[in-house]
Amino acid sequence: MENQADSRRHLAVVEVVSPATVTADCVDKRAEYARLGIEQYWIVRMENNDGRVKSIEILRLNSAGVYVSAETRFRSHNPLAIAISDPLDVTITWDALDADLD
Repeated sequence: MENQADSRRHLAVVEVVSPATVTADCVDKRAEYARLGIEQYWIVRMENNDGRVKSIEILRLNSAGVYVSAETRFRSHNPLAIAISDPLDVTITWDALDADLD
């Protein structure tokens, strides 16, 4: 019998890539999140590994249970960092992501 935690729908996970754990963040965790059925996996990369966000890659889980890249947003190409409506309605600007940087 499935417990309640296992039956919940998992919509998205956001992974901020760390220079010390790139393989774990981008390969190992990707396989784990796919196994768990998490619909979207966002990979966030930082400038100089700890500065402002420079890109966000949005991957979607396909019917075969494999993540495919749906879109990559780059700071230099678009004023919006995130603008999606499925499965969540989310719009985030690069400026909002920078709000707490010193």
